Amino acid sequence: MAYQVLLDFVALTGDRQWLLPDKANAYRQRLQDIFDPVSLPPPTAPRRAEDADVFLEKLKLLIDHPDQIVPLGKPYARPQRGKVAAAWRQIGGEEYLVMEESVWAAWYAKAVKADNTIDAAFLQKARWELELQKVLGTAGVIKVPTAGYRYRYDLLANGTRDTTYVVATPARLMQETGQEAGQNTSPSAKPIAGALAGNNEENTNDLRGKGGE
Repeated sequence: MAYQVLLDFVALTGDRQWLLPDKANAYRQRLQDIFDPVSLPPPTAPRRAEDADVFLEKLKLLIDHPDQIVPLGKPYARPQRGKVAAAWRQIGGEEYLVMEESVWAAWYAKAVKADNTIDAAFLQKARWELELQKVLGTAGVIKVPTAGYRYRYDLLANGTRDTTYVVATPARLMQETGQEAGQNTSPSAKPIAGALAGNNEENTNDLRGKGGE
């Protein structure tokens, strides 16, 4: 009520030319700012490097380039700089995208830092790659062992399982839409390695960046 009375008074001062039009408009705008401010949209949550949805987003971009991933049934060799950095593998009857831990850490850090919409402060922590695996494992986004969060797998197929730590992400999570990462309990989706993995075993892009083997 008081707001409307004040608006009417300001309008009257303008009509009677007691105030110059620009002065009257300024008073009217000030009254609106005080009594009827424009609602601002709620702030959006920041995108962070440690968020499971950000991690899956980057993996989805990676699998858009099948020439950078070793297909199912093809041998994986520890990558040289600029070579293949991931592999499709069946583990326990489910399809996973598997990366050596050191290769994964270098690739992910590079992918996140190249995206200025993501808060990369988490990557400044000491041994962030181990902490991130705990976060992703707790969210159900990566495969974890019975105890702990670092998963070992004989990716090289040479009997080095005990010393080969990997990050393995279920292929079904990279197919889900409209669901929170790690919350889908439906059966595994159709295998996608055959559709996504090319036959070219080399790529010219440096996925691993500095710090990789």
